[in-house]
Amino acid sequence: MKKLLIPFIFILFSSIAYACISPDKIQFYYPININELKESLDNYDINYEIVNDSIIVNYSNRYAIIGNKNAVTVLCRDPMFDCIDKSEFESIIKNLEKWNAYDLSKEDKENIASLFKRNVIIRKIDRTAIWGFKIKNLLSRYIGNFLCINYEEIQECKGVWCSSIEFSGKACPITKC
Repeated sequence: MKKLLIPFIFILFSSIAYACISPDKIQFYYPININELKESLDNYDINYEIVNDSIIVNYSNRYAIIGNKNAVTVLCRDPMFDCIDKSEFESIIKNLEKWNAYDLSKEDKENIASLFKRNVIIRKIDRTAIWGFKIKNLLSRYIGNFLCINYEEIQECKGVWCSSIEFSGKACPITKC
């Protein structure tokens, strides 16, 4: 019996998979006026940090907002649960506009909010540039079989706003937490 038990225990422990769960992040690519955002955050008496030309606002205990001159990233603190939903994302967009980060039309805000999903990248892409974007990412996916290259797949477009999800090439090493 001992002869069977030892190999069984070895097989059991060697087959346990190590899972790496990364926190959700939603990226919104749109130019931001950093100086006006700093002044506005000071006027609203909102605490923020500046790290490498990025403004970090600890928005709640569930997530933080990171803004630089090209994009806003909402980074969840807990990797196991959705930290925001569509309505919360809409309020973040409205608050950033209230804080003078940018100026969007009502239609743009509605389109951006409707593209919200977990781990999505939202950016403005002209209709004429969508095919070029898709071809570039198709080539990146093919090259990703041999080299470590990340690529995006467009999920949905509303007007000039498109959502995409980022993938790693097959040659990329598996990241450990």
